[in-house]
Amino acid sequence: MRIVVLTIFLIPLFANAQVIVDYNVDETLVGTWKPAELDNYEGVYRFGWSEWESEFYLAIDGDLICAQVKDHEWINSDNEELRGWQSRYKNLHNVRIVGNKFYSDETNGEFVTYELKGEKINGLKLENPPNSHDEKYEIGIFQTEDKLTFFSGKYRTTKFDVLTTSELMNYNLADLKILRNEIFARYGYVFKKGGEMEKHFKRQKWYHPIERDVNPLLTEIERQNIANIRAMESKKSP
Repeated sequence: MRIVVLTIFLIPLFANAQVIVDYNVDETLVGTWKPAELDNYEGVYRFGWSEWESEFYLAIDGDLICAQVKDHEWINSDNEELRGWQSRYKNLHNVRIVGNKFYSDETNGEFVTYELKGEKINGLKLENPPNSHDEKYEIGIFQTEDKLTFFSGKYRTTKFDVLTTSELMNYNLADLKILRNEIFARYGYVFKKGGEMEKHFKRQKWYHPIERDVNPLLTEIERQNIANIRAMESKKSP
């Protein structure tokens, strides 16, 4: 059995190829990854390579588990001129982890180890990934660098952690507003023209306004953070 490891949004380019990054998989080198703590699965997993690369974000906060995939596509403007290489996001639903098994409405899988060039690496093997027509699995490699380096902004922890009331008490009203809106800005939300938030985020090199509605892109952790921040803003408002 052979498959291609690509973004889980794109149709595999080659039928019957089983690959981790761009190496053929040796099934005898695949093992079980089962750390002592569930939180050790949290982080970024990378699928595919080159133009077909995607990132799989797994965030765990207590019983709340969120999984989101980011890949890219070429976007044309309304007049059919090429607009650029744009990120796109998809959230998985009803995500849960039992032992080393991964479950969601969209795809299931398991956390595995693999010996690549003599080095044991950790990864996530997903079965029946979305838009895959061969119904074979893909393996994404767990990224060992700090997961926050994959995101932009000053308050990147909102991607993985639900901020508590005691944590939010440390922010003033101005910072709370930026904290909340930075969640939207990371998805390229288009703020009100000439408004305070547009002026602020246009000064950030990473900000690229492209989306009028980013609500469908938000993870449950991000939604809870937005709600908690708004509650604290109301509490601190004169």
